[in-house]
Amino acid sequence: MTTYNTFIVKNLTCSKSGRLVIDLNFNNGLNVIYGNNSVGKSTILDLIAYALGAENIKFKPAALACDFVFLEVSIQESIITIKREIKNSRAPLLIFFGDIKNSLASPNDTWLKLPYNSTEEKSGFSKFFFDYLNYPSTVSTETSITTHQVLRLLYAEQKNNNLPIYREDPWDNSEKRTAIRDYVLGIFSGELYELQLNRRRTDKELTATINRIQSFFQIIGKTSEHLIEDFLISEINNLEIRKGTILEKIHNLNKNITEISTSDNQTDEQTKLKNELSALNKGMLAIEDKINEINYENTDLDQFNIELNNRLIDIENAISSNLIINDIDFEFCPCCHEKIIKAADPNTCNLCKSPTGLLNNNLNLLQMKTEINFQIQEIAKIIKDNNNNFLKLNEEYSKIKSNMNKKEQDLRLLTSRWHTDFEIESIRAYKELGEIETEITNVRQKLEIAQEVTKLQVHRDKLQSHLNKINDHIQLLQDRSENERHRLLDKINKTLKYLLSLDTGLQTEFMDPENEIFVIFEDNEITVNGTSHFSQSSSILLKQLFHLALLLVANEESSMRLPKFLILDGINDGGLEQTRAENLQAIIVRVSNMLSPPFQIICATSEIYEPMQPYITRKYIDGEKTLSLR
Repeated sequence: MTTYNTFIVKNLTCSKSGRLVIDLNFNNGLNVIYGNNSVGKSTILDLIAYALGAENIKFKPAALACDFVFLEVSIQESIITIKREIKNSRAPLLIFFGDIKNSLASPNDTWLKLPYNSTEEKSGFSKFFFDYLNYPSTVSTETSITTHQVLRLLYAEQKNNNLPIYREDPWDNSEKRTAIRDYVLGIFSGELYELQLNRRRTDKELTATINRIQSFFQIIGKTSEHLIEDFLISEINNLEIRKGTILEKIHNLNKNITEISTSDNQTDEQTKLKNELSALNKGMLAIEDKINEINYENTDLDQFNIELNNRLIDIENAISSNLIINDIDFEFCPCCHEKIIKAADPNTCNLCKSPTGLLNNNLNLLQMKTEINFQIQEIAKIIKDNNNNFLKLNEEYSKIKSNMNKKEQDLRLLTSRWHTDFEIESIRAYKELGEIETEITNVRQKLEIAQEVTKLQVHRDKLQSHLNKINDHIQLLQDRSENERHRLLDKINKTLKYLLSLDTGLQTEFMDPENEIFVIFEDNEITVNGTSHFSQSSSILLKQLFHLALLLVANEESSMRLPKFLILDGINDGGLEQTRAENLQAIIVRVSNMLSPPFQIICATSEIYEPMQPYITRKYIDGEKTLSLR
């Protein structure tokens, strides 16, 4: 079974004009940011989510006055620092392989710049981050899953108190919410993802093939391609016979020439044609050299690509081996069988007493993996560009060759010795010969098209057959996952029901042991006994408890692709009565005690009660602001 990782936010820093305006450390487990209203607590949570790739963050003026946000994140044994320019658009993210202190002192060229979205040329931040979490990249027919989409479930935002499940998104729809649900529940497998990608590629190629066939049919008609080929071949043969007759006629005319008549104009024209033919020939040779260069370069790139993919496999194996070897606890030396004295330092090898360096080793391996992925993408782009150039060069080569054939024919005609008495007859013969040559060329082009259509139709049938098999396989995998989806949704519903039973009793439906609770991801709503309309305070409580329930289920279900990380804002908003707000804080503490490490919950509140007192990470009181802009 695949083991998924989680992450811990270690530090948040912001800069304005090169000056740090906040430097906030976080702990493993529960973190509480406490302060009066309007001090900027929500801004801290917004900045954390934004640095992790969240979009549609409506920053307060204080945050927009800053230039960059820095976030130090621990993922398993690795430490990375994320840097992102603060603006309301899809800004790229920069990665430093190390802690925030070293990152701030490092030059720009030591940062890895990642676009928000993946492109053909470069992987985006989500691909990078999911690689570290050991999550598969995935795609549905409607949406690609990004860190932004996952954070819509991990960030219970204050301004979205009316939305119980997902953060607001301007491009939201039911299909997208369903895709995110199935992804975090672990329903999308790596095999299913590859099949979906293959289906998309195959369907795209099939559509292009069908469109090309239809465009050809506009030229040759919708008659059977075999009959078209037979007809065109017969027409070419008839034209060749006519051509032979004309050539014989020209030959007989030239045999009867008794007087050679060559003017200076004719000599000049011959020289001109020879020069033009020489230039065309040089052009063809130059294109041939370029085509050969592309072939040689593509061959080298293909070999290099194979080598990089092999290296990628080796790195994956090395990462897995590191984890396995690190967990082996030797009691006796495998060489001499003497009892091993345990090293005092946990980062020292018990066998050879050398520093294990597991942290640095894993970090270096992940850096190498990222760099090799970029190299593979660059090679694919170069090969694609080379292939496009190859097609253009071949097209140019064909045009030059066709022009050269015409020039050669013109030269042959010009150097023929004409007899004045037969001049008119010769002109007519050569004119007819030229017309036949043109007609033969046109018919041959139609024949090539007919043959190409035959190949395209064979290819179309193969693609359709392949697509049918892919669809059948996808349907099989989706049918298998249906039971797992129902099981996990039922578990989320029951966990939420348990948490609601811990409420103070103001909403009687929440306390009813017979109530029916359904979390409906695709509709972004939660129903209790068939209704989703409650008082404002009950709606806020329902929203917070849902996110806690989701975290509890993810803690127990290792197949879920949901980091044990949660940001909760507005836990005392919306008119929550004091007893109810205090009880909610007690429930949050209870849930955090039920979670196995590593996990992290970061929440903000303007009212602090006894249950949360021990978990205060930072206080903002007596007029202090979260961002020191002055």
